[in-house]
Amino acid sequence: MQVTVSEKMKEWVAGYIRSHRKEGTISVHVVYSKFNEDFRATFKADPQVAIRLMEASGFLKGCPSKGGYSIWLTEDAGKGKGRPYRSRTSRVNGAAASATTETKSAMPIEQKQETGEIEMKKEEKTEQRYSFEKVPHPETGEVNIVELIRYVVKHLHSIVPQNPERDGGYDVVPLSLTDEGQKCGFSASDMIPLGTILQHMGLVKKYGGRSKDMKVFWGVMHKNVARDFVTHRSYELALQKWLSDCNRRNEVTKLRKQLEAPAAEVSVDATQLAEPSSGFSEKEVLDLIGEVDDLTKALETVKHQVVELQTQCAGLTTERDTLAAEIAARPSSTDAVKLMMEERLAAAKKARES
Repeated sequence: MQVTVSEKMKEWVAGYIRSHRKEGTISVHVVYSKFNEDFRATFKADPQVAIRLMEASGFLKGCPSKGGYSIWLTEDAGKGKGRPYRSRTSRVNGAAASATTETKSAMPIEQKQETGEIEMKKEEKTEQRYSFEKVPHPETGEVNIVELIRYVVKHLHSIVPQNPERDGGYDVVPLSLTDEGQKCGFSASDMIPLGTILQHMGLVKKYGGRSKDMKVFWGVMHKNVARDFVTHRSYELALQKWLSDCNRRNEVTKLRKQLEAPAAEVSVDATQLAEPSSGFSEKEVLDLIGEVDDLTKALETVKHQVVELQTQCAGLTTERDTLAAEIAARPSSTDAVKLMMEERLAAAKKARES
């Protein structure tokens, strides 16, 4: 089957890898991540042929992996681990789900009612957890964070100029993500965590520069890619990444406070050393001070010895350089003696002939 690699296909592949790879990794497994299935359904082409062509052009890199093949973007090489993550629907989970279904069907009526109560509690627990998840969709009015993120990415791409600067699968434009999020119904405080989640999902990419109007440069993924890869799974993975980062920052803050607090409270009072409550008598303190003085004098003596040794080493270095120069000049002296002997031999021959 003949396959033609287009820019749209490259954007699709880049978006798929960024939104489906596991936290801390750069690659996806073409089998476990369902890449092959989704590629065939989208482009009606052989994914293996397309991968080989993109590897030959330098867009992708890959290597054989257990159960198939792993691929990653060339621009991400060396930025993280290459271990692929497991399938979204593993065999273990599938077997457990089928076993649970069979068990439920064989349960008595009373047990089924208890199971129903437990499931209702689980549903209550997994309802809206954060304020940005409660924002209604501007067009439909429904509360669905996944559909709302798709709408946000579509809105971001609508303000992208016709010929933007490109970086891989992103269109690089100056904009304020907070301002654009507020146009979609979010508050400024909601856009702080949501902007981080969008970055973890691979939908936007932040750059360090600023434009004249003080807007940060952002890379916005193509809206078609966002439409295909904004899923509940990718959102949950990004959410967990954001939560782990928050917990790590909180732990670092607590440790920093614990380290700084004792340093501010400690105060040294020399008079307390001689008090009985300190554990040392006055005589013992004086003895310790004397030992410190002796050690200080010994240290000064060692320093003077080190200086003398350095001076001796400098003299030896100068003598070594002089000997090296004499040895280097010896070949020229030998040549002069040889020339003189040759001249004498020539003069003797001339005298003998005459």
